[in-house]
Amino acid sequence: ETTKKIRVLLTNYLGSKGLSALHSIVIGMNNFDFPSNPASISDSEVSKFIVALTRAKNSCSLVTNRVFDRRTMRSVDRPSVFFSWLPQDKLDSKSFKATDFE
Repeated sequence: ETTKKIRVLLTNYLGSKGLSALHSIVIGMNNFDFPSNPASISDSEVSKFIVALTRAKNSCSLVTNRVFDRRTMRSVDRPSVFFSWLPQDKLDSKSFKATDFE
């Protein structure tokens, strides 16, 4: 039996510059996290988004999650405005709940 080792590198946007991978995963794709202000996106955030997207050779997964809104006292979706910048025919959306893994 041959065991193939999988190498996973965790890094931030800056640390990923100059790197490449077959697959990359970008977490935290929520408005008010990334970008910090969706009404006023900084050049730095645009650069980070481009760097994150261009690290992958085969696929790039962008992960958003529900967040707790203290004003409404509810869990809400706040996907990053950056999703709207991508060609919609290239996106494949999947949703999971924590209970899916019990």
